[in-house]
Amino acid sequence: GLSGFKGPSFVKPATSAANNAGGAGATGGASAEGASRLTYYEVFYTPRSKKKTKVWAEGVLITSAACAELMSDDTSKVTTNKGNWAKQLAVDNLVFVGGFETEIQKIITEDDWIAKGAELVCANMGAVP
Repeated sequence: GLSGFKGPSFVKPATSAANNAGGAGATGGASAEGASRLTYYEVFYTPRSKKKTKVWAEGVLITSAACAELMSDDTSKVTTNKGNWAKQLAVDNLVFVGGFETEIQKIITEDDWIAKGAELVCANMGAVP
């Protein structure tokens, strides 16, 4: 993690734009065929707060059509959020997951996630039947 790292001190308003970001800035959208696939994002996250100064940590957001899991950089689960996460998120978007706000840094591969020592903890995150 980044001890002492302080991320952006701004707070973007909570809008549905974060989940509608399939256009510019994203590397393609989720197709019906790929709706059950997992997408991995490198993120900074912090508990939701109205404080001006926040301490941010590094993590990975894993999304599927059915839910999203926020994982810490040491691969432990931080929170889970059920819902429609099938659309791809754009870099620099601020996305709320459970009681946390996350800022998308970049898309990573499943291999990148496994290289961190993670197991595929999201095998149950398939598409909604």
